[in-house]
Amino acid sequence: SIVTIVLHDKFVTTRHANLATNAILKPVKVFQIGFSKCGTSTLADFFNRNGVPAVHHDFGHLATSIFRNAKEGLPLLAPQYAQYSAFTDMERMYEDPPLNVGMSLFKELDKQYPGSKFILNTRNKQAWFQSRAKHRVGNQNGPTLLEINIKIFKLSADEVLAKWSREWDDHHQRVQEYFKDRPEDLLIFDIDHDSPEKLTAFLRNYFVLNPKLYKHSNKTAKKSVADETVAQVEIFSKTYMKLRD
Repeated sequence: SIVTIVLHDKFVTTRHANLATNAILKPVKVFQIGFSKCGTSTLADFFNRNGVPAVHHDFGHLATSIFRNAKEGLPLLAPQYAQYSAFTDMERMYEDPPLNVGMSLFKELDKQYPGSKFILNTRNKQAWFQSRAKHRVGNQNGPTLLEINIKIFKLSADEVLAKWSREWDDHHQRVQEYFKDRPEDLLIFDIDHDSPEKLTAFLRNYFVLNPKLYKHSNKTAKKSVADETVAQVEIFSKTYMKLRD
């Protein structure tokens, strides 16, 4: 039978209940705590294809819910998300203030949900810059994330990109420092180079995962943005990032 739940006044159909039951060996929460545009859709789709219920972004409601609960001193995961095992893209970077709470609150998630597993999804930083800056919000004619963040922060394109670069470096350092003595709880997963077998091995005691069901999803279209946005990122990458890296 198919389990149907109501989420934000919309019906969301999950996988067959018996499939999810067979896929889960031992209940555990898995939090993806790398940046968006680093394979978050790919990870969510991989879990769902294997019968492990995953929630991805939820039109920004996932990040908003976590942010609101954190402010009010409530459990970070609202009741409507309790049935999910994996959580991906807990960001909402296109509104004021931008919310990347699912990543920045990884310590709180770890404390509130002991025994959870964390995936630091990563990639080449310059490729991430390109993908994030070019990502259009709403539809193919909507503004890019770079354009939106320029308006929100009242910064130049180079200043926004520099801000993103600092956040990238700081977050990767904080996560690895926090989990340095707990390798069994953190997987650093490079979406460009690591095999799905690395994922399945990391979670082998909890889920039955078929690596053949791993497929790249939701890549930012190369022709979906204006040439000037691409040029801004390329110029920044050749100057600022060369000094940083």
